[in-house]
Amino acid sequence: LIHAAYSLAEDDLPYPKTTKDRVDLLATLQIIQDDLWNFVTIQGLYGYINDAIHPVWQAATEMNSALNMPMRELMHISKVKPIIGYNVWVVENSSVASTLMDACPTAPIICTHGQLRMAAWRLFNLLDEGVVIHYSGDLDPEGLLIAQNIVQRYPGRVELWRMDEKSYTIGKSEPLTDDRLQKLQKSTIIPSVVKLMQKYKKAAYQEAWLPLL
Repeated sequence: LIHAAYSLAEDDLPYPKTTKDRVDLLATLQIIQDDLWNFVTIQGLYGYINDAIHPVWQAATEMNSALNMPMRELMHISKVKPIIGYNVWVVENSSVASTLMDACPTAPIICTHGQLRMAAWRLFNLLDEGVVIHYSGDLDPEGLLIAQNIVQRYPGRVELWRMDEKSYTIGKSEPLTDDRLQKLQKSTIIPSVVKLMQKYKKAAYQEAWLPLL
């Protein structure tokens, strides 16, 4: 099945070697694994079926409610727009997202819940091309690699949000093991933060600079 999906793939992608790569490849044929648990949390966004706003998304915005949107439902959506402006604000941490939603109940906010699953990628792909993705994640090796993947997938459309030296200095706490520090060699973004991380050998988590967000 994987060989068949790879031969039919329209994108010029390398042959999938990891579980995530295989899940992403099968999704191009609308073969979705675990389509209910594979979800992303949203607020302040309109989902469209052709040119009509989906009534569930419409009702959620009218009530200032957050939605856990599974891949099962995202497969039926043709495009996504913020209800206000041309920016979406993306965080990986659910408690941070919840606090931001309380503070800004009409802001277009997306929570990926850590490592991005196919639902998050699908949602990003559905965003209008003019929408800017403001992404904020933890300042640890894994968080930098998540941000790097988003920047690489959507060149020119991503702005890293509070992922800087100031935030790292505020939030540095947990010591990093040598294995985790090795992952920094794969990072090509925010070199100033990488240097600080190598110097202090500590991770910084975004709850610490929540007031800045």
